[in-house]
Amino acid sequence: MQKKRKLIQKTRGNVLSKAVPVAETDDFVTALFYGRSGTGKTTLASTFPKKILLLDFKDKGTDSIKDVKSIDVIRILEWSELEDVYWALKNGKHDYDTIVFDTISGMQTTAIEQVKTENKMDQEDALSRRNWGEVSSMMSQWLMHFRDLELHVVFLSPDRTKNTRDEEEEQEYEEGQLEPEVGPAVIPSVARMVNAAVKVIGNTYIRQTHKTKDGKRVVVTGYMLRIGPNPFYITKIRSPKSYRSPGSIVNPTFDKIRRIMKGEELE
Repeated sequence: MQKKRKLIQKTRGNVLSKAVPVAETDDFVTALFYGRSGTGKTTLASTFPKKILLLDFKDKGTDSIKDVKSIDVIRILEWSELEDVYWALKNGKHDYDTIVFDTISGMQTTAIEQVKTENKMDQEDALSRRNWGEVSSMMSQWLMHFRDLELHVVFLSPDRTKNTRDEEEEQEYEEGQLEPEVGPAVIPSVARMVNAAVKVIGNTYIRQTHKTKDGKRVVVTGYMLRIGPNPFYITKIRSPKSYRSPGSIVNPTFDKIRRIMKGEELE
C-alpha cells in the first residue's frame, strides 16, 4: 500500500505577505514609439518626467529638443558603453527619472557590430542564422534589463513597412511567418519581445487639415500618436477595461498618455 506523502511546511516566511493591491503596483511608464523621421518621436519622449537620460545610438536626432532643459545625452558608440550605463543606473546613485533609447534600431546596429567583432568577422560580412540569434539574444536581454529599472523607459524606432527589411536579415525570419503591416524597425524576435514588454505602443505621424482664417484657407499641421486598435499598425495602451481609449492623440505628451492609462478623459 502506497504511503501518503506528508506536506512539509517550509519556513521561509509567508510569501503571501508580498501581495499588494494591483492599484499600488509600479507607476512607471514603459513605451515604444515608432514612426517616420520628423514625426515627433524625440519631441514626445522629451515630455516625459525630468531628469531625462537620452542614449543616442549614432542617430544624432536631438536638434528638436535642444531647448528642453534637464535632458542629458550619452552617445553610444560601442556595446560595452551601453552595459556601463545600465550598471550605473542599476546602483541607484543618479537623479534620472526617464531613460530614452534613440533608437532601438540603432541599438541593433551596435549589437550587430559587437557580434561581428566577437566572431572575428569583417564588418562587411553577412550574418549567419546563428549570428542573428546572438543579436536577438543580446537585444532582448538588455532591453528587458533596462525596462525593469525603476524609471520611465522610452524606446524609439523608425517604422518598418512590409517587405522593406534588409537582405541579410532574411535569415532571421521564419519561413511563412506573418508580418504586421507596420511596426518598429528591428528583427521580428526583438520586435515581439519589446511589443509584449511595454505598456504603451504608439505610431507617430503627421496629419494636415485645412481651415479658413481671416478669409484665407490655411494648412493646419498636427503631430499625432496612433494608439487605438488598428489592422495595419502595431498599437496598444494599457488602460482600465471599461475605458475606451481614443484612436489617436493630437500633440501627444506624457501627461496625456498617463491620463488615458488611468481611464481619464482628455480635455
